Amino acid sequence: MIDRSEFGSFLDQLQLLDLSLMSAVPTTATVEDCRSLLALQLVARKPGYTYLEIGSEKGGSLQTHLADPWCAKVFSIDLRVEEVADFRGKHNFYFGNTTASMRSNLEMVFGREEMKKLLTFDMEAARVPRESLTPAPSLIFIDAEHTDHAAYSDFFWALKTVDAVGWIAFHDAHLVCGGIRRALDELSSLGLEYGAGRFPDSSVFVIAIGSGAASRLSQIPVQLIEVDSFLCWARFTRWGARITHWRDCLVTVLENSWHQSKRFLRGLK
Repeated sequence: MIDRSEFGSFLDQLQLLDLSLMSAVPTTATVEDCRSLLALQLVARKPGYTYLEIGSEKGGSLQTHLADPWCAKVFSIDLRVEEVADFRGKHNFYFGNTTASMRSNLEMVFGREEMKKLLTFDMEAARVPRESLTPAPSLIFIDAEHTDHAAYSDFFWALKTVDAVGWIAFHDAHLVCGGIRRALDELSSLGLEYGAGRFPDSSVFVIAIGSGAASRLSQIPVQLIEVDSFLCWARFTRWGARITHWRDCLVTVLENSWHQSKRFLRGLK
């Protein structure tokens, strides 16, 4: 359980992008992804802010907001299914992927006051009543089903939910680049002020929305994107990931066939 006396040093740690802030609860995010999320929290936070996440799994990326003394509420939306497909053709299995297990992970680290911040919804984002999400989230992180359709659907809902001067970020941006392209087109068609970029060596893509978007984006170490260039890079990267997955599947099938053949031949002796 976190010692509340440590809160005095929280901002110092956050400014240093100290990865120990994300070490207590497991996360599948890479080191660079974690640094990106800390940098994003640093620029998005303000006294009394709220954080919303779509796709929380074990709760690893919730922990820094629960620890943040400026954070008033943390919203977690997760359909909690055991199997999720993504662009690569993989079927990702999340056995025991329950809100109860996530809460258990977090309760081992945080006390009652911090856990009071957390409000969870075991459903699709589009079904969550917006009146339950007040004040409007300053930062929304989308990390659910990694398909273009799902990413855009989550973004379209998030755009109506986020604070007028807020942030929306995507995880594994290369896998959902088609959804991100639709999201940027939507912002342009609505005439909304925004700025977009991706963190170097990271899969986190971020969109600043509302007044002063460009200047706010300049406060974090992102590469401003030119849409066509970003899509070219992302499509190349995600097709590489898809081919790698197919190759690994083929190797597994061939290895299994070889072992079965050897067992069969031994049985003939």
